[in-house]
Amino acid sequence: MREKNWEIKDIYRTRAGKKVLPEDAFHNELKTYKLGYCHEIASEVTNKPQPKATRGPTLMGDIWAKVPNAKPIVIEFNINFQPISTKWQERFEVPEGMHPWILKSTNKKWKNWKSRIKRCYFNPALPVDVLVKRKPDRVVKDQWKSLLLHWNMEEVKEWSERNKEHRQKLVMPSTTGKLSFAEITAELTERLGRAPTRVELFAACYCDSECDPSNPEVGAKVSKLPPGSEDPLGPNDTFAKVMGKDPPGRVRMTGLGVCPSDLWGSNPNRNACYQMVLEHQELVQQQQATIARIEEKMDNTSRLLTRVEEKLQHQQVSSLGNQSNSTKLGQNLKVGREVLLKNMEGKVVALGWLNSLDPNQVVGGARLRTSCG
Repeated sequence: MREKNWEIKDIYRTRAGKKVLPEDAFHNELKTYKLGYCHEIASEVTNKPQPKATRGPTLMGDIWAKVPNAKPIVIEFNINFQPISTKWQERFEVPEGMHPWILKSTNKKWKNWKSRIKRCYFNPALPVDVLVKRKPDRVVKDQWKSLLLHWNMEEVKEWSERNKEHRQKLVMPSTTGKLSFAEITAELTERLGRAPTRVELFAACYCDSECDPSNPEVGAKVSKLPPGSEDPLGPNDTFAKVMGKDPPGRVRMTGLGVCPSDLWGSNPNRNACYQMVLEHQELVQQQQATIARIEEKMDNTSRLLTRVEEKLQHQQVSSLGNQSNSTKLGQNLKVGREVLLKNMEGKVVALGWLNSLDPNQVVGGARLRTSCG
């Protein structure tokens, strides 16, 4: 009898949910087949790819563990209220008016985190009671149950399917990595000495360091964009003519938080109003500082004038007193009369005789003048 070459699928096959042996299998071969099957199963388990080790949630202990009185890090923002500093994820000192972008950024990060949670822990085929027990460690129990009920709503499922279809239409991945479009724009502005066009931004954000497109779709778009285009950003610039109209509420190549009304709207939006208020407040502060300096100078000048007036009055009183004394002395003095000469302290330093009462007479190369007469 020719020996049959049995396979695992011939030995263990499913019949009504049970695993049975083929009818013509010899019992003395059963042990061999079982051992071979178990060895194959063990090999599959051993060779099964293990989950990739990851670093887990980002804690940023060197940032959030700073002492409360540590000096905050100043963050630089552009005119569109987007951070362009390389340290914007650290503890920050945010200028006034930047809070709308912070809220939008927080909302985006929260949305992306919920998306990862849904992808890893949610299965629409399982009942909610089972999914509740699969709660992630970082989610509160009551919030997890509410989130499951929300995801199981038919309307939410329809939204999810539509969003998946729209996501599949995004066929041009960027090559910016962790850098935002705002940071790329700041780098190009410093390098070019002017604001880059959207054509230049597209090449910088969707091509690698060797200027090679990230995929064929990007290459097709790049070939249609004229190199060296320097037309300013606008709804009908060269980039818009090739890529098409911008999506509602967004401007391509500008990043998070920038909408058409921010750049070419007829009426200022909230961010523009914030900027106008900040500029007005800065102008008012400068004017107030200028007024304070002028008032300080006026006070100093007023005090100086007061001292000058007091000095002049004192000199006038002294002059009148000297003239009065000279008049009295002149009435009593006579030529040839004996007089005493005194110093500034009133001590007698010399004895003499009056030679003349004429104030114009020259004595020792100088006129006597009235006070000396």
